[in-house]
Amino acid sequence: MAKSFDPFGFKARAEIAKYNAQAQHEKTERSKVFAKMSVIKSVFGNKKASALGNDLFENAEKSPGALTGVSMLYNSNPDALRRLSRVSILQSPTAGAMVNRLAEVVVGSGLRLRPQPFWDIIDPNKNISPEQRAEWEKNTEQRYRLWGKSYSPEYNTRRNLPQLSRACFDYLLQDGEYFVLFRYANTREQNPLTLQIIPPENIAGGYTNKPGHEVVNGIEYDANGEAVAYFIHDDSTGKTIRVPRFGERSGRVIMLHNFLSTNEKQRRGVPYLASCIQELIKLGQYEDLEIQAAIVNALFAVWVETPEGMEPAAPISGQGARRAADSKRETTSTDPDAKEYVSQFNTLDMNKGGIVADALPGGTQLKSFDTSRPNVNFGVFFSEVKKNIASSKNLPLSVVDLAFNNSYSGARGELLMFWMSVNRFRQNHGYDFEDDVFQMWFLGEVARGRITAPGVTTSKELLLAYTNAEWIGNQRPDIDPLKSVNANIKEQQHGYKTGAEITAERTGGDYNENLATINAEWEKIAAANKHMEDIIATRSRSQNVGRTNE
Repeated sequence: MAKSFDPFGFKARAEIAKYNAQAQHEKTERSKVFAKMSVIKSVFGNKKASALGNDLFENAEKSPGALTGVSMLYNSNPDALRRLSRVSILQSPTAGAMVNRLAEVVVGSGLRLRPQPFWDIIDPNKNISPEQRAEWEKNTEQRYRLWGKSYSPEYNTRRNLPQLSRACFDYLLQDGEYFVLFRYANTREQNPLTLQIIPPENIAGGYTNKPGHEVVNGIEYDANGEAVAYFIHDDSTGKTIRVPRFGERSGRVIMLHNFLSTNEKQRRGVPYLASCIQELIKLGQYEDLEIQAAIVNALFAVWVETPEGMEPAAPISGQGARRAADSKRETTSTDPDAKEYVSQFNTLDMNKGGIVADALPGGTQLKSFDTSRPNVNFGVFFSEVKKNIASSKNLPLSVVDLAFNNSYSGARGELLMFWMSVNRFRQNHGYDFEDDVFQMWFLGEVARGRITAPGVTTSKELLLAYTNAEWIGNQRPDIDPLKSVNANIKEQQHGYKTGAEITAERTGGDYNENLATINAEWEKIAAANKHMEDIIATRSRSQNVGRTNE
C-alpha cells in the first residue's frame, strides 16, 4: 500500500501530539499507583510492603493501558490486591465481620433448588398433565438434593455441594473472583460431574500463538475479547496446563470464572473490600493499640517522690518484666517469718509486670498517676468509623455488630435495606454458579436415563427451559412474626402473593409439600379425635347400663 502524501508533516505532527498526550496520561496513572503503594508502605512498613509485592512499580511501568485507581492496581498485579484483602480480613475484626456476615446470610449452609421449568416452551401443546409436571419437578429436585448432600460433587470428595457453594462465595468476597474446574468421569453408575476449586493465584502464566489471541493474567482471550481458555499452574508438578472454557465437541462448561467487576475493561476480579482496605487495616491497628494501652494501664504505675535536698535513691527491687541478677535477698536470721519473707521475695514472678517497693528511705513516698488511655471516646469514634465503612458496602452497622438496639420500625427498615443487597448477591450467585452446576448435572442425569428431557442435548433453549430454577436460602429474620403473618394473610387474600411465595419467604419450604403434609396430619388428628370420642361414648354407655341394672 502506498503511503499517503504529507508534504507539510501535518499527519506526523498529529501522531506526535497524540503520542505525547498518551505518554502524559500514562505518567499520571503511574503516579496514582505510586501514591497507592506509598500508603501500603505506610500501613505495613517496607518489609511487609515488599512481601505484598513491590513489583507493582515495575508492572505499573509496563502496563500503559491499565485502568485507574484500584482496578489499575489490580490489573497491574492481580496478586497484590488479593493479598491486601486477605490481610485486612485476618487483621481487622470489622473486615472479617462484614465478609462473614454477608456470606452467612446470602449462602449460609447452602442454597436449595426449586425447579421452575418453563412448561409453555417445553410443552406448548399441553400434552403433559399438571400431575406429571409436578412429579417430574419432584423427581428432579430429590435427585439433585441427594447428589448434592453426598461428597460426590467435589473432585477430592472432601465437601458436599452446599459447602462448595459457600467456599466459592467466600472466595468471591475475599479475592473478588473464583475459578471452578468441571470434570467429567467416564462412568455409567453415577453422575459424571465433579467440581474442583482452583485458587485464583494458580491462574497465571501461559502463552498463545493463535492470531488475534492474547493471554492476560493467565486467561486467554480471542480477537473479540472473550475468554476462551485458562492457564492453571500445578503446584505439585510446577507445570502450567491450558484448560478450555468449554468442551470443543460437547460444548459443556469446563472452566467457570466468576468475578466482581467495576468496569467493562476489567478482566480479573476486585475484592469486595477493595475500596476500604486501608481504612479497615488502620481501624484494626487502632483497636489493637487501644487494647494494648488498656493492658499497660492495668499495671499499677507509680513513681518515687524524693524530699528536696535528698539524693535520689533506688528503693525498688525488681524491674517490671525482668529482675536484676543482684536483686536476690539473703538473711542470717533464724526467725521463720524472716526466712519465709526472703523466700517469697526471691520467687516473685515479674513476667506479667510489677515491682516491689521495699525499705523506702525516710521522707520518700510513692505516688500514682492517672492516664487518659484507653480513650474514653474510643467506642463512639470506633462505631462512627465502622458505620461509614459498612454503609459504603450497603451493610447496616447493626448487622455487622449483631446489635439491634433501635426501635421496631428502625430495625425493620435496616433489615429491609440490607435484604436488598442479600437478594442481589443471592440471585447473582444463583445465575453464576448454581445454574451452571445444575445444568451440567442435569445433562448427566438425562444421558443415564434417570430424568426425561427430550431435546436438551441439541437445543440450548430447551436445556435452559428445563433447568430454570429458583435458589432458596436463609430467610429474612422477623422482628415481629405476628405482624408479618397477618400481612401475608391479607396479601394472599387480595392476590398480591401466592402461598408458594409466602412459604419461600418465611421458611424456604415447598407450599405444595406443606399442604400434603398438613392434610395428612389433620387426617391423623381427626382419626385420633374420632377414636377418643368412641372411647368416651363407650364408657358413657357402660356407665348408663350399670346405673340401670342398679
